[in-house]
Amino acid sequence: KQLAYRTSNIQDLHELSIVLINRYRSYLDDHNKMEHLLRQAMRDTSNPATGLSLGENPDFNNLRSKIFEQIPDIQEMLVRLSRLTADRINKQTSISNDISQINLMIVVTLSLIVIAVIIAGISLIIFRIGEPLLMLKEAMHDLSEGDLARRMQENKTVRDEFALLSKDFNNFASRNQHLFDEVIETRDALQESEQRTRAILENALVGIAHVKDDRIVSVNRKFEEIFGYDREEVRGMKKELLYPSVNDNKSINEAANRL
Repeated sequence: KQLAYRTSNIQDLHELSIVLINRYRSYLDDHNKMEHLLRQAMRDTSNPATGLSLGENPDFNNLRSKIFEQIPDIQEMLVRLSRLTADRINKQTSISNDISQINLMIVVTLSLIVIAVIIAGISLIIFRIGEPLLMLKEAMHDLSEGDLARRMQENKTVRDEFALLSKDFNNFASRNQHLFDEVIETRDALQESEQRTRAILENALVGIAHVKDDRIVSVNRKFEEIFGYDREEVRGMKKELLYPSVNDNKSINEAANRL
């Protein structure tokens, strides 16, 4: 009877501990899957047009939701384990001193190991996934909003895939900013060249007409003086109308083609 009394809830503690250990193994499996997706996202940063961002990946979102949805279950099991441990301690007070110390040691040691493993696992997941993901999400949002100078700060305490992902993100953002600066410089150079060309054509001492598909697109100031047409008036006119005759137009075109 004393043996049965002393071991009344040991089986319950054992079963609950097994459930917690299995749950922690499930956490490890989810964590490995999460690392696989993060490595894949890190590789896709070299060619972002061919892959999905982390926020758009359904597998990543489902896995993250699964991890955080299991946290309340772990907390509930920890509460049950604590209650069973407390009941066990209360029962041991009525047993002999030697036996109670041995049983108390077993229960407390087992409880502390399980609780420490679960807390360490949850803390590791939150530290390695939660905070870096939030930083990456904010950085990607700022970059998509046009903040090309946005960079992720290096975290010396994180030296795994997240550190490599942060480095690749900063390199990607730097290349984007460099390309954007080159586009701006090229655009400004083209605008300046176009303005110089327009100034030269506009102030030329000969009449110049831009013709496309046998119709006049634009003319310069000297052309207006020669033909007596306003440039808005001549736009869209067939170029044949500017020659004295159809034969003149034909002969000039033939000569131009030979040249």
